Amino acid sequence: MFELKFNTTQAWTDAVMADFPRFLQDHAAAEKKASGMAMAMLSHYPDKAKLVRAMTDLAIEELIHFKQVLKLLVARDVTLGPVSYTHLRAHETRGNL
Repeated sequence: MFELKFNTTQAWTDAVMADFPRFLQDHAAAEKKASGMAMAMLSHYPDKAKLVRAMTDLAIEELIHFKQVLKLLVARDVTLGPVSYTHLRAHETRGNL
């Protein structure tokens, strides 16, 4: 495993666990968006071979993460959805939860 740079607060954990399906939907959306952004970057700079390789690797990695989260959603009979977990956005929760 790896060591986190910051400790996760109990309040954050409690908030996520209070609506875990929604958290998973948001996480899936983030993974999907990250993969798409990597694909967009390599499409915008096709002449930058090093960038294309890096963004290809990133897009694949993020899509694999998306698939892992999707598997968790399916196991819980939760659908994908355009979710914004606004009450748990990182910039709002640092030090607040």
